[in-house]
Amino acid sequence: MQKTEHLDLNLFEDNDPVLAESFNRNTRILDETVAEKIGGMVFTYTGDGATTRTISFSRQPLFVIVGAADSGDDHMCFAMRGAARASYHTAGENYPGTVSVAWEGNDLTITGGGETIAIRAKKACNTTGRLYRCIAFTA
Repeated sequence: MQKTEHLDLNLFEDNDPVLAESFNRNTRILDETVAEKIGGMVFTYTGDGATTRTISFSRQPLFVIVGAADSGDDHMCFAMRGAARASYHTAGENYPGTVSVAWEGNDLTITGGGETIAIRAKKACNTTGRLYRCIAFTA
């Protein structure tokens, strides 16, 4: 089996059996390389229903997008380092001021506003049991 020049990926010949281990190795290398090159971090978490959510990063992000990972309610929060506020969007509408953010070191805390705890948790991207995806872009 040959290897690629730059990433040392497996190159399969016509008569080589494709082994899951080799294929998975290639996939891991590509995933790590792409994440490193775009300077981003992508991960998921499950909401716990609190009206604030603190997200910790391995590096300081410049811009963060947090949103529901499923296709149900399309609410999401956008936050930029150095900005004292975030923007909350749902169903194509923009609701500035209904969510706030605070940065401390590599941590981002999102706080939702609203009439009830459930609404505040939703705006903080933290509804109980809901899966959220976080994408953070770094320098």
